[in-house]
Amino acid sequence: MIDGLYSVVFGTPQGDIGSGIVLINAGKAKGGDLTYFYDGKVQTTGGDNVEADLTVRRYQDAGESVFGPHAEFRLRLKGPASGPRFVLSGSMVEDPTAEITVRCAKLADA
Repeated sequence: MIDGLYSVVFGTPQGDIGSGIVLINAGKAKGGDLTYFYDGKVQTTGGDNVEADLTVRRYQDAGESVFGPHAEFRLRLKGPASGPRFVLSGSMVEDPTAEITVRCAKLADA
């Protein structure tokens, strides 16, 4: 499993748009940034492949996500995770055309 504390950088086809921190432990992911917090599940799906299903909720009124002023939305992400650095890609469940990548870098064990 990929348990650990990660720094994350969010990107879109237009470039990097933000960063945060995520703790993955025993199949659960929790984290946040300056405006949103994230909560969800992470699972390995064979080999080094990982899938994540995250609910993203705004807790600060001072900002909005790259997807607009949503108070809450879900992300589905997947990709190979074989080492301390990996990239997951996916989209917003409510709008699959809203694509995102998440670059993850392990900071510490969980």
